[in-house]
Amino acid sequence: MSFEDPPPGSPSAPPVPVPDGWTAERDGGTLTLISPDTCFWTFTALPGGPDPADAVDSAVAGLRDEYEDFESEALPVAPLAGGEAGLDAAFFCLDKTVSARVRAFREAGVTYVLFYQGLDGEIEERRRDLEALSRRAVRAVVGPSALGTLGDGGASPFPGGLPR
Repeated sequence: MSFEDPPPGSPSAPPVPVPDGWTAERDGGTLTLISPDTCFWTFTALPGGPDPADAVDSAVAGLRDEYEDFESEALPVAPLAGGEAGLDAAFFCLDKTVSARVRAFREAGVTYVLFYQGLDGEIEERRRDLEALSRRAVRAVVGPSALGTLGDGGASPFPGGLPR
């Protein structure tokens, strides 16, 4: 594992337990977890609290630039303080369908971006890990009381459930 701490005073993604067989990397305010297959999960803290919708648009623009056959679906606003934005995407890479999910929300002047992607079948196999990582990261930022009963079967602050 390679961890680079963010500069002093800079926000960073909170630590989360790394699932068995996954690797973790920290680069400044971003924590990336990489599965043994093609899935990866990132959680990034953006100082200055840019608009969550702009953060989602920026992440999606990167995908559009990289992948030719790209489709996405915008999501409705969720009930997190400061607003939350999200988008689900699907695209083709080497004749395989890849799914990605990006969510962004603002808390205490910092915008947090949660992103993951992988081949469709692998995303389904890793759904529990990805949802657990996402819940833990969001809880670490907004606290358990702000999420109500988020947990096994609990209400989610993400439209359509936690990122899949």
